[in-house]
Amino acid sequence: MPEDRRDPDKDLRTHGNKHVSFAVKDVRAVAGELKLRGADIVFVVDVGPVTVAFIRDIAGNLIELFQQPDLWAEA
Repeated sequence: MPEDRRDPDKDLRTHGNKHVSFAVKDVRAVAGELKLRGADIVFVVDVGPVTVAFIRDIAGNLIELFQQPDLWAEA
């Protein structure tokens, strides 16, 4: 993976598919669990009212987690 693709902020400016993104109920909880299991956590940040995280897979590809708690609202 080229160095400029390893940084999420720079990668977003690169043409083409950048990363896959998953909605989760609690980004910090998921990122914490993944870190305990050895995942490469790039960062976890609050962007306004939304928390996002970027992690890397074993090939260096970026994976985004974003908080979407309303998807898991109880009926």
